[in-house]
Amino acid sequence: MELIGISGDIETSRAPFSGRKTELVLPGNKAKYRTSDKQPVFFSSSEPADVPLVKLDPGKSDRNLRVSSSFRAGPYSGSSSQRGIRAEDRVDVEAERDNSGFFRIRPRAPLAPGEYAFVITRSSGTIPVGTVYDFGID
Repeated sequence: MELIGISGDIETSRAPFSGRKTELVLPGNKAKYRTSDKQPVFFSSSEPADVPLVKLDPGKSDRNLRVSSSFRAGPYSGSSSQRGIRAEDRVDVEAERDNSGFFRIRPRAPLAPGEYAFVITRSSGTIPVGTVYDFGID
């Protein structure tokens, strides 16, 4: 089955005295494409580094991927910020190019049940945005 790209919304939330976070929010709490294969193989014409596989955080009626955050510890202390896909959200993959020029991309380790996506990234200002190809492991 071919994964079909979807789009989501970029939402920013702020917490008093602590900072803000920006997330890519995908509609629905589950992807339409489901599999029970814990190490599915995907084919892509894109370089694997350009289509990171990520684990999505479940929401009540959506799925989320943090793409930016900033934190201010206090009025006299410093602040920190992060932009892009966090290392803890990325899934390690192995990839090889086949004779037809496509990459065969597979998670290095079995995936736990949950929601995942490939995100073709490009930058819009400081926030990475792109097409999302989502799927779920049952």
